[in-house]
Amino acid sequence: MLRTDLKSWCIQTQELYFSLYRKYSREILKFAQQAPNLQHPLVCIDVIEARIVVGPRVGLWKEVEAFEGLVRSDTCKSLVHIFFAQRVTSKTPRVTDRGLVPRQVKKVAIIGGGLLGSGVATALILSNYHVILKEVNEKFLDAGMNRIKDENR
Repeated sequence: MLRTDLKSWCIQTQELYFSLYRKYSREILKFAQQAPNLQHPLVCIDVIEARIVVGPRVGLWKEVEAFEGLVRSDTCKSLVHIFFAQRVTSKTPRVTDRGLVPRQVKKVAIIGGGLLGSGVATALILSNYHVILKEVNEKFLDAGMNRIKDENR
């Protein structure tokens, strides 16, 4: 009885992994193409594929090895840093503990329409902010506006 239950469980988990692979592999690949510096999307596909092709035991060991490799990666360290930095900045002494809330930003002024300024302006425009761009003369202002127009196409 126990052996048939185990066999049934193995078949069910194998079918589950296969359905997950079919369902999410295309989405994971699309994400991986948008962020080529990230390793973990492709590692996920490799682990699921190993689980399906080689079997549960070898697939589990592949998953352990992949996890150990990813947890030591620079990407993982950076993501952990970002996570804790977000938590720390959400608890600012004498600001958040007094119940102060930030005002809604309606308009943003950017000084300089060079590469950095036009990039920031583009990001804000795409996020539906009203942007004022200041530049030292008309020539530089036109160049900055053209960069913003080119980036929004």
